[in-house]
Amino acid sequence: MKKTPSTNAKPVEDLEAPEGMEVVQSKKAKVKQLIPVDTTYVYQSNKVTLSKYNSTLLLERLLTLIQYHLQDAVKLSMKGDPNYSQLALFDPQEDLIKIHIPLRSITKANSLDDVIATCKGLMDLKILFPSYSGGKGSKMEYMSIRQAVHGVDIPMKEGVISKGKNAGSKRRQMETVIISMTKDQADRFVLVDYDQDLRRPVRFTKFLLHVAINAKTKYTSKLYKLISSWQAKGKFTVKTDWLREYLDIKGVDESGKAYDLYPYYSDLVKRVLKPVRDELFRKADCWFEFAPEKMEGKKVVTINFTVITPDLEKVIQSKHDHIRYLLKAHFNFTDVDMKAIKGAFLPDVDPDTIVEKILTLHQLLAQDRSAITNVKGWIVTSLKNFLAGK
Repeated sequence: MKKTPSTNAKPVEDLEAPEGMEVVQSKKAKVKQLIPVDTTYVYQSNKVTLSKYNSTLLLERLLTLIQYHLQDAVKLSMKGDPNYSQLALFDPQEDLIKIHIPLRSITKANSLDDVIATCKGLMDLKILFPSYSGGKGSKMEYMSIRQAVHGVDIPMKEGVISKGKNAGSKRRQMETVIISMTKDQADRFVLVDYDQDLRRPVRFTKFLLHVAINAKTKYTSKLYKLISSWQAKGKFTVKTDWLREYLDIKGVDESGKAYDLYPYYSDLVKRVLKPVRDELFRKADCWFEFAPEKMEGKKVVTINFTVITPDLEKVIQSKHDHIRYLLKAHFNFTDVDMKAIKGAFLPDVDPDTIVEKILTLHQLLAQDRSAITNVKGWIVTSLKNFLAGK
């Protein structure tokens, strides 16, 4: 049961948006929601988006920041120019590329233990990049394995404590993490496929920086990038086992052996998919709905994802309004009658197929309605059977 909002809650008309956000009306929820105003986008090849590796929340954030600091080189690559060595980031007298990342952008806690553990994880990280065995439509395989970076340095600086009983005392503190990469390692993050005939980049992902680095879990950041790569097409289907591996959904027992953290689909939905969807809905430029697609017995083999954007949400709402209009105009449906077919308005149901079915029923009724005594009941039953796949 949903909780009744507190009478002391601030009216939605008086909501103040924090910096970098704005308040907009959500028709679906009939409340005002915050959407991002910050439009700092990060670009990367889909090979980076689809790569697989063992991760943590802070490690995922650090990888996102590395990608962000390589954006000048990425944008050159997207123009068909793979020679990015002239950029200031790349010293021609150095064999290694060095990226300076402020510590506060990795963790606000400024915890030495957390930072060292994350940097160790980055040094141990092996990334599996996808490749394609042939041309268009060829099968994707994970055959390319690379160590993510060459080295990590955390220089210590002398500082002065400004507050508290020890104010004025000197202390050593960290301010920056320096990531060293070889050119081959940087290429994996930088290079984007370019179609010489179309004269444009292809197979790349565009996502909002602040959504990825402010994610509450590692699952949110990775899944956000994945759905961002499908924004143009709007829908995609993945194998459930692939998704578990991609999101690194596993635990480690006392002997150090990995095991499936959420072996049942219901657990995957409850612990991962729904929380990520809800988090993105509150603050991202796109979010998603999902539904099982293929089953083998009780096992969900594949999952269908629908990518939702604010503009697309308006289109879907308009189509739902059209469905209601058709039912009211042609079959005298009331709002109470609409509740009997509420499944027609679920996020994972294509509204175009519902419109087509309603028009087909209308044509059948126009041809011969002698055998139908309860038109409204016939429409409700027909639509329910259609939604159930009967």
